[in-house]
Amino acid sequence: MKRTVAILALCLVGMALFPFGWLGAEWSGFGIMINIIFATTAAHVIGHSLIFMLLGGVMLLLVPALRTRPLIYLLLVLCLAIMHEGLQLIAYKQRPLLFDDFFDVGVDLLAAGLLFVGVRMLLNKKSGHRLTRMYTD
Repeated sequence: MKRTVAILALCLVGMALFPFGWLGAEWSGFGIMINIIFATTAAHVIGHSLIFMLLGGVMLLLVPALRTRPLIYLLLVLCLAIMHEGLQLIAYKQRPLLFDDFFDVGVDLLAAGLLFVGVRMLLNKKSGHRLTRMYTD
């Protein structure tokens, strides 16, 4: 069971870190699909949000201890978001950091943070505890 969970976690991290923009630049069919799906800034924000909400949700599911440690959870998400943007810059963008890169990391953190709050509220409602208990251990 632990091995399956570890493999699932590695696959998810790999998907989150994979530079899909690079793949789109190398494979025109995939590039057309990416350009259609992420044609606007709003679509790009939604895409980043969904990826990091999914990633954060799986982290909270696989590592229950993170549910009571928001700072560690957000630091892990921050590391993944920075690695995601860094790999894109290295793999195919080949340019210096821009505001857009910081914006994407912020969107990733916000999405994962909102998911964390939602999960905590749901768990507290089920257990009858107040939200303030999430900071105690």
